[in-house]
Amino acid sequence: MSDASDDVLPDEWRWSCDLILTATDGSPASIHAVGWAARIAEDVPAELLTVYAFDADAEGAVADDEALRAAQERVERWCAAHGALGYGMRCSAVPGDPRTVLRDAIGKEQPDLVVVGTRGGGGFPGLTVGSVTEWLAQLATFPLAVVPAIARTRTGGPILAGVDGSERSDRALHWAIGLAGRLRRPVHALHGMRWDETAVARLRRAAVERQVDAAREHARALHVDLQLTESVAHPVTALVERARDDDAEAIVVGARGHGDFGELTIGRVPRQLLHVAPRPVIVIGA
Repeated sequence: MSDASDDVLPDEWRWSCDLILTATDGSPASIHAVGWAARIAEDVPAELLTVYAFDADAEGAVADDEALRAAQERVERWCAAHGALGYGMRCSAVPGDPRTVLRDAIGKEQPDLVVVGTRGGGGFPGLTVGSVTEWLAQLATFPLAVVPAIARTRTGGPILAGVDGSERSDRALHWAIGLAGRLRRPVHALHGMRWDETAVARLRRAAVERQVDAAREHARALHVDLQLTESVAHPVTALVERARDDDAEAIVVGARGHGDFGELTIGRVPRQLLHVAPRPVIVIGA
């Protein structure tokens, strides 16, 4: 569902989020993520698809069609209770291995955003903070949002973007601006690195400043206030503290970068953020 203002933007600035796909297994964390996805889908707006992978063997002697009907009724109850069932929203129970079901659903539906909880249980055994992100990141040509169970469903706060001057963080920054334009929020860009006067540090700060300055035109076109803050703290610490202080709606980071944010790989800063961030973390893949 495009915004009228998108029609006049250059192609590289156009932001679309027509379909959000979220996964649940009925665990509190995954249901919480479904509620967050539903609120985002309403505000963007976007279609919402909730997928529930269930173990048909666990249904015992129940016939296949009865097991499927029972699973579908379960996911519909979960979604209805958390505002994720209504116009433009659908849910589907699918028998099979959770990773296979989720991979196939992503391949078939081609969602613009995938949303998962930090931890699951039951239908998504073993998919903890790190394994969900690492596994999905192997597929990820899509933005991935991981919602912590401690996060409130919505805050009304700004979108926080981690920047380091790299191409991938530039994509994350522009994605954050596009989301902020739909939600009518400001974007707080944050550069966290050791502060010194080495040539490398000066070049990095200059690259970040150029990156944010170049993004301001995009932000102005969408009436988004864009601010840049530099911090001497470790990137994870800086992002977590700023997210808490600003009551940020979400933290957006690139999957990879360079330098201190150069550890923006799925094994470093994003992974650490998913363990400690008080707000949803959206990782922008390749």
